[in-house]
Amino acid sequence: MALFKKKTIADDAKDFENQYKIAKILIFNYLEIWFKQIFATPDFKEVFANKPTIHTAMAVEVMRLLLVIDNTEKIETNDESVLAKKHAEKWASDVLSQDRDFRELVIQTLRMDVVFNQFVNGTRWLLEDQRGKKISEVLTKFGSKVTGTPNPKKYDKLLKKWMAWDEVTKKKLEG
Repeated sequence: MALFKKKTIADDAKDFENQYKIAKILIFNYLEIWFKQIFATPDFKEVFANKPTIHTAMAVEVMRLLLVIDNTEKIETNDESVLAKKHAEKWASDVLSQDRDFRELVIQTLRMDVVFNQFVNGTRWLLEDQRGKKISEVLTKFGSKVTGTPNPKKYDKLLKKWMAWDEVTKKKLEG
C-alpha cells in the first residue's frame, strides 16, 4: 500500500485551475498597488485628478492583456476604462520590463496555462486558438527573460511566495 499517490498531469491541471484563480487575484493586486503609486506621483497626480479610480481601471486592463483574458463580454464605456484600454499595452510592457519578480509570476502563469490548455485541447492550441496565439505573443516578447520550464511544484512555490507578499502588503496598507 503506497502512502503517496503519484500525481498525474490531470491532477496538476485540476490544481492549476485553482492556482490560476489565485494568480489572477495576485496579479491584479500587484498592478493596482503599482498604478496607485505611479499615479500618485506629481507627474500623474494632476493629470488624473478627475479620475480617482484610474489605477484600478488600468490594473484590470493590464491584467486582462497580460493573461489574455477576453474582455469583450462587458464593454466598459466610462472614461477611465476607455483610457485604460487605450494605454494598457504600453503599461503592460513597462511593468514586465521593470519588475523581474512580477515578470516571472506572469510568464510562469502563462507557461502553465499553455501546458494545461494543450493537454486539454491538443498541441495545436497554441498555434490555432486566438487566445493561444495571443499568449504566444506575450511569451515571445517577454518569455526569454524568465528562465525555467513549466513545473507544477516550482509554480506552487512561486505562487506561495506571492501569496505571502500579498498578505504582508495588505497588513502594511491596513496598518
